[in-house]
Amino acid sequence: MTKRNLGPVLALTGAGIAIAAVIAGFIAVGGPGDARDRRFDDITFSKLNNVIGIAQCAFDTTGEAPANFEAAKATPNSSENKAFPLCESNDARGIAVTSGSQPANPGDMTYERLAPAQIRACGHFRAPFDVNHAGYTAGLTYLYPQLDEPAPAGVRCYVIDLIKNPTSTEPVADVVITQ
Repeated sequence: MTKRNLGPVLALTGAGIAIAAVIAGFIAVGGPGDARDRRFDDITFSKLNNVIGIAQCAFDTTGEAPANFEAAKATPNSSENKAFPLCESNDARGIAVTSGSQPANPGDMTYERLAPAQIRACGHFRAPFDVNHAGYTAGLTYLYPQLDEPAPAGVRCYVIDLIKNPTSTEPVADVVITQ
């Protein structure tokens, strides 16, 4: 009676199971490219929050939505609302914003005044958006809940009704959700 050598069969079976597990993992959570896209989108979303915040602060100071993002950045902060510290922490460095509603490339943003108290801020995103992915930053969603709505990849525009003297006990700092 001869013994069968099952070593090669078991090795191939184990390798097949390992490869299937890796493929299933990429299908379930996305690969390295998906993670990179989400990191870039988180940066874009954070900058878009700053664009909206800067416009909100300019509106709070002047009572009018700024005509463009350059005007919003140039508005000195004279907010009387000390319960809303956002205006003291907004930073426009490294934020390039064009006018209109069609950002050309992923990571690009646009700003448009729609009415005396309303703006449209758009961003071009690489991946679909949902609030449950790791690294998601909440930003201004407590003031503008539409920023939390799920959205497909591509251009996403948000119509923002600016709020005169917004008050909130919510923290202004970004909240990062990790999984």
